[in-house]
Amino acid sequence: MIQSTSQSHSSYRADAIPPAGSQSPAPKKLDAASTDSLSTDNAESLHRALASTPEIRPEVVEMGHNLAVDPNYPPRQIIEQLAKMFTESVDPAELG
Repeated sequence: MIQSTSQSHSSYRADAIPPAGSQSPAPKKLDAASTDSLSTDNAESLHRALASTPEIRPEVVEMGHNLAVDPNYPPRQIIEQLAKMFTESVDPAELG
């Protein structure tokens, strides 16, 4: 299976383990009333960060180009795992 390199989901899990050497506060207990609220305190800083991020990032384009021309990408193991998943999966059309 292809493993995600993103850690965005782990920061929202209550049981997520922080990286070694980092200090993270204990998760806050929320009551039902507090879970229905929306805070826009950071919205302006998020808008500024998005506005300052270039739409096209040359380093990412270059990385994509390098991967596209690399005959060993994706690794054979990944291709074999995907092929196995495709061939062993059930066709939804056959279920109904």
